[in-house]
Amino acid sequence: MKSIQLLFKPFAFLLIFVLITFSCNNDDDLSSTQNQDPNSTAFAENFGNAINRTFLGNVIDINKNPIDN
Repeated sequence: MKSIQLLFKPFAFLLIFVLITFSCNNDDDLSSTQNQDPNSTAFAENFGNAINRTFLGNVIDINKNPIDN
């Protein structure tokens, strides 16, 4: 029983090491995944239509004084 336990730890370590090493993908080639000429139709299909919103509030500096304009 001890011999099985002694063999299991290095085997488990080796298995985990191999899985981690070969599960990584090289994604340095970004040219194939980036769309160089985006069109608005594809954007609307993937992300929805653009929306406009109005926000109300005060813009202040570090000393909590209001900032002009």
